[in-house]
Amino acid sequence: LKEYFESGIDEAVAIASTVFRNKRDLDGNPDILHSLAVGIAGQTKNEKIVGFLHDVVEDSDVTFEDLDEYGFSAEVLEALKLLTHDKKRMSYDEYGELHRHQCEDK
Repeated sequence: LKEYFESGIDEAVAIASTVFRNKRDLDGNPDILHSLAVGIAGQTKNEKIVGFLHDVVEDSDVTFEDLDEYGFSAEVLEALKLLTHDKKRMSYDEYGELHRHQCEDK
């Protein structure tokens, strides 16, 4: 599939919508609203795609390999890997602390 086209915004929204269908956040709002808000805030096509997909790997069974097979670019996949909290490797607090230090180092 990847050899024929590069996936884009429509595919990202479709995947996020499928993953978050019938799921609610802690306030009872549809989970998809957060992903849509982050995606819409993006300035470029890739920023929008990353925004729509940023919680997909973290909160579902979808993998980076799946997203690669769907045709998302290496740039999008790299950004998603940087943003995704691997709950099996570290707590959310540890994840936040790691990123805080990375930002301070720049």
